[in-house]
Amino acid sequence: MKLLERNPEKRLGANGAEEVKQHPWFKPIDWLIAISRGLKPPKPVIKKITPVNISVKAFYNGKRGKNKLEDWSFAVK
Repeated sequence: MKLLERNPEKRLGANGAEEVKQHPWFKPIDWLIAISRGLKPPKPVIKKITPVNISVKAFYNGKRGKNKLEDWSFAVK
């Protein structure tokens, strides 16, 4: 998208705000409502995360204080 153009002279909107308003990406926006702060933000989609049951034995290698998975280590601060 031209809004991310590195050169400010080539960037969308370099010739005025009307250039941005006329871009196809922004066509569905009613700018009079936007200016009067009448637009409602979209409702965020919140995904429910289900817990995964992992056996503690999977992390214990049989030696006291040495919890690790093969090719994995846990940093202790």
